[in-house]
Amino acid sequence: MLFVACAALVGGATRSPAGEEGCRQVDPNRRSQYIAYESHDREGQPAYRGESRERITLRFHNNITCGLRILGGAPLRWPPERYFDPGVQEGQQVFMDYEITDRKTKALKPRGGGCTLSLFVMPAARSVVFDIAANALKAGPVAVRFGYLWESGISGDVEHRVLFSAEDLPDEAKTWLTTVKR
Repeated sequence: MLFVACAALVGGATRSPAGEEGCRQVDPNRRSQYIAYESHDREGQPAYRGESRERITLRFHNNITCGLRILGGAPLRWPPERYFDPGVQEGQQVFMDYEITDRKTKALKPRGGGCTLSLFVMPAARSVVFDIAANALKAGPVAVRFGYLWESGISGDVEHRVLFSAEDLPDEAKTWLTTVKR
């Protein structure tokens, strides 16, 4: 609970200059936030029951000049070096909660923290690296939730999501994914 409160204070201290110049895309050829493939075929420890040991490493990019709150994520360092952490470092490995989109019903199924709310501040123009279970991606596209710092409340009034699906993988990784058991 302390972590959420501290992260919210950091978010308030680093508000967007929305009233001034607003947020701009850093790379106009990319979406404002996007997830890119990094690697696969790494075995890891399943975080939750039913997850495969095979992992896919992805990179979440914040491609704007304003910070974000990543909902359901946490830097892989606890306790933090200081409680008023200005956010994650470029390329830092993080634990990321994500949702799986059921291919048939389109319903979102949470995969992660359950009733524990955690968040971290992701400064402008940075990216973080995280792993997902390969069999989760086989089940359907994954969605990572985030909010803009200027949105009210700890988690904001509006939730935003960035999607990544198996179709976004390079051909070699798609072939490998077919060998992973559900």
